[in-house]
Amino acid sequence: MAEYECRANNSRTGNPKRKAMKLEVNYPPASVELFGESNIRYGSSANIQCKSLPSNPASQITWIINGRSVPTPTQREFVVENGIVSSSNVSVHSNELSVEAHQINVECMATNPEGSSAKQHVIKIIAPPKAPIITGLEDRKFFEGDIVNVTCEAQGGNPLAELSWYRGSEKHLVKGRKKMKWSQVNGAHNEVAGFSSYSTLALRVDRTMNTQRLKCEATNAALDEPLIESQYLSVYYPPRRVLIRPADSGDQRLLVGKSARLVCGTLSSNPAAHISWQFSRATDDNKVHLGDVSLNETTRDNGFNVENVLSFTPTEEYDGTVVHCIANHPEWKHSVNTSFPLNVMYPPKMLVNDPVTVVMSEGDSFKENLTVRGNPAISLWQWRKNGVPFDHTIGRVFARGAVLSGKQLLSTDAGVYTLTATNSVGSTNITIKLAVEYSARITSISTPVIAATGDTVLLECEADGEPSKANMIHWYKNGEILAAQHRGHKKAILRLNATEQQSGEYTCKADNGIGVPAEGQTFLLVNSAPRVLPVARYAKTAGILGGVAKARCKVYAVPTVEFVWEKDEQLIKKNSSKYSIVNTQIDYSTYESTLWIKNIVPDDYTKKVKCIARNSFGTDHLSIPIIPPTHPDEPFNLTMTNSTLNTISVAWEPRFDGGSDQIFEVKYRRQNDDLIHLVNTTHTNLRLSGLATANTYFFQIRSINARGFASSWTSPVIFATLNEDGVNVAMIRNEKLKLTTWIPYILIFIVLFMLLNVVICCFVCNRTKKRKLREKTEMARTAINGGDVRQVQMYGTMMGNDGMSRRDIDDRPEMSEDEHSVRTMIEVSPNGYMQPIEPMLYESTGLLEYDYQTRSYMGSSQGTRSMTYANVPYPEPPQPSYHSNWNSLQRQSNNNTSPQHHLSTFINPNMGVRAGPINYAQLDGDLV
Repeated sequence: MAEYECRANNSRTGNPKRKAMKLEVNYPPASVELFGESNIRYGSSANIQCKSLPSNPASQITWIINGRSVPTPTQREFVVENGIVSSSNVSVHSNELSVEAHQINVECMATNPEGSSAKQHVIKIIAPPKAPIITGLEDRKFFEGDIVNVTCEAQGGNPLAELSWYRGSEKHLVKGRKKMKWSQVNGAHNEVAGFSSYSTLALRVDRTMNTQRLKCEATNAALDEPLIESQYLSVYYPPRRVLIRPADSGDQRLLVGKSARLVCGTLSSNPAAHISWQFSRATDDNKVHLGDVSLNETTRDNGFNVENVLSFTPTEEYDGTVVHCIANHPEWKHSVNTSFPLNVMYPPKMLVNDPVTVVMSEGDSFKENLTVRGNPAISLWQWRKNGVPFDHTIGRVFARGAVLSGKQLLSTDAGVYTLTATNSVGSTNITIKLAVEYSARITSISTPVIAATGDTVLLECEADGEPSKANMIHWYKNGEILAAQHRGHKKAILRLNATEQQSGEYTCKADNGIGVPAEGQTFLLVNSAPRVLPVARYAKTAGILGGVAKARCKVYAVPTVEFVWEKDEQLIKKNSSKYSIVNTQIDYSTYESTLWIKNIVPDDYTKKVKCIARNSFGTDHLSIPIIPPTHPDEPFNLTMTNSTLNTISVAWEPRFDGGSDQIFEVKYRRQNDDLIHLVNTTHTNLRLSGLATANTYFFQIRSINARGFASSWTSPVIFATLNEDGVNVAMIRNEKLKLTTWIPYILIFIVLFMLLNVVICCFVCNRTKKRKLREKTEMARTAINGGDVRQVQMYGTMMGNDGMSRRDIDDRPEMSEDEHSVRTMIEVSPNGYMQPIEPMLYESTGLLEYDYQTRSYMGSSQGTRSMTYANVPYPEPPQPSYHSNWNSLQRQSNNNTSPQHHLSTFINPNMGVRAGPINYAQLDGDLV
């Protein structure tokens, strides 16, 4: 850059006029200069400085290291007289670069728009080699006498490493620390290949080299200390001899049942010898026994002295046996062994495994014979139960010598029985564990609880059983299992929130898989107002004039209920000449009150009695009409409760009994069979056996009371037995036909019902006219004959073989008094007033006749049918003194040759009157 100035003046001007102009010339740098170290050790760094010669404009400096551009550090610029000088420093670290041929090439380039200039600088690296590596000793397992080829390699380094071999062993202690003593090994072959140095050594090993260290050293100019790699030598060699001796040198005897020990020792081997034992007995079949290592110490030549102790309990079979001790190792080329003969004496021996476990059920018997052998002979037998001695007998268990037996065991007989057999040498024990299994038993259950709504109630149940199983106790309500908290295996706790729905009976069942599950019941009783239960047979009551009627009502209530009876809003007093009241508690929440109405008069038939139940939570009542004796109501809800291949179980619910005790007659017939079976029972359930497999049966039921009145038959229902596969296929088949089968009968029933209503209306009108005529006739006779008029008892007529019942006669409009007994009863009041009384209001002492019409049976075919009939005695009344009619009925019925049974009488149109069974069905329950 230069500045040029022009000046002009003349004589008239003082100072000259000036004008300047600057001239700038651009040019590149002529060269660059590099300053820095030329030799460094590997791991060190070098600082290099680059300066450009003057240039215009200023030059930009860039660095290239080993052919790769690196970020340019901050450069500085200096203005000099003839241009601008640029300067930059860079630090090169040998560890951070990929070093090839142990040198770094650094190039600096200065560039401006007019051109560039560059220069290179070489940094040589003095590098140590990598740590040496010894190969050939990877397994480190060599047998004595083997020749091993060992190689040491050191890679890299500038210059390449020099390798040397040394063998060392721990010889001295310096300040409590072991120090190696090294000696150089000669005979190695060294060579260089590529960037590595190699040294190879052929070494013959012996037991003196065992555990010695073989070392390789690598050195060069870059190292202050040599690099070392060393490995231990492991030389395997067997012991020179093996010895056997008794562990207790003072006692050479071996006793059966007493532990014996033999010691087998080896002298100096590597690795430590594996010692095994063998008994030369046929029963052992060359079986190998392993003892316990009692000694394993290092010898002076770095081998191992090993001692192995064999502990065993000899038996008499060991006497004369030769024991072999074998020392070997997989790395050895051969094993070393020796032998030792045994001399054995033995006490008694049990020829069974100990302990013996006997599992029996309660009530069972067992016998366990234990075989015992000893030398000399056994002199003493001793038995113990749970550690306590006993002599021959304890509970239901008996011991004689080596025999233990039991008969009809109880749970208390379970325990551990130990037999001790003794001779002059010693004794031995054997244990028999006797377990007596028994079904679970409820040991404790909560008492019934009375709670208010919203209370939290805990019901607990404890049970015992053998075996005791997890969750063997469960709570149930209405047959459904409830979630409970279990405490161990023997306790279940049920937590309830007291509500009216939760109230009721709760059952605890315990089942351990043995026998029948145990059950216990308790109750949760939630306070509630009385609630009269709808019992069909309590809806009304009946009794004869002058007799007794029984009205009952059943109530659910918590707590205890109080009963009050009323008639015409008037309180009925207990235990009067007219009324008696008996209150009964059926269970914790069910109560029943019975009102006995004595000396019934016609006015009673127009009244109702009211049963009122009350407690502190409320009141409920039931009105019960009093009616003359009548037919019992038809039972209802005839259902099948179970069926098998040849049995059917049925149940039903009774209704009003008509004023006297009732029995139930079940009629059944197999489909497509004309044989009809009749069965009587006092129960409300029945099981019929001896039926055909996979067959359909028609069932009907009716009620017959003690006065001989019968209800109508229920509608036929269809039940079936199972087939061989346990499937009710007959029922499935007949269900499909059920609807179409009954359609004709339903239509016929509707028509007959309408006709019956017409006939009844006509009959009632006609009978009313005749009754009035008889009353007038009787009154006329009384007026003519004079004298007192006595009450006339009504007698039923006893029919012949015409097949007609008493009711058939009553229904005949053409009957006359000359042909049959008088049917009208006349009661004369003290004032002379005569009142006609219906015959049904008084007790009949005539023969009760039982009607049987085959044509009324569920649409059966025409013609005479075969039948079977079974009879059941009527139930005893609760108060016989109120039922004189029952005694008369018994006297009538006891004409049968079997005085224990009361036989009903039925009439067959073609066979006349026949009493007693023709064929007995196979029955269960209250049946004959």
